[in-house]
Amino acid sequence: MKSLIRTTILMAIAAALLLAFSPVPARAQAFRALLNGGQEVPPVTTTAFGVADMTFDGVDLCYTIIFSHDLTSPETAAHFHAPAAPGANAAVRFPISPAPSPFGTPKTGCVVGPVTPEDIDNLVGGLTYINVHTSMNPGGEIRGQVQLLP
Repeated sequence: MKSLIRTTILMAIAAALLLAFSPVPARAQAFRALLNGGQEVPPVTTTAFGVADMTFDGVDLCYTIIFSHDLTSPETAAHFHAPAAPGANAAVRFPISPAPSPFGTPKTGCVVGPVTPEDIDNLVGGLTYINVHTSMNPGGEIRGQVQLLP
């Protein structure tokens, strides 16, 4: 019995060492934002809504954004903003539309520019948001706070 316990412990230690020193690719982090007018600051009355799914693999922050076609007016821009908690506004951190993604829905692509350690902290900490601006709501018509998925 002592031999079996000792063997089990040695195997567990060997497995832990193997994992600790093996090159394992980093797991991509997944994020989601639910966009609506109520999250804008100040809130906007609109029936438009959307969802944004994002992944960050350690280098690239890529997104897919889909929103309803019932914006109050034509889209004029879409951005990532940071750092800001819900209820606060922040400067544009990365443009989404009109470039690198065109106007309209869906939008797919990756941010242009380096993603800094501060950007990663803001993403993971819930201090980044996405919004879609329109001609009737130049400050943003729908907004969603980016949340790290488990």
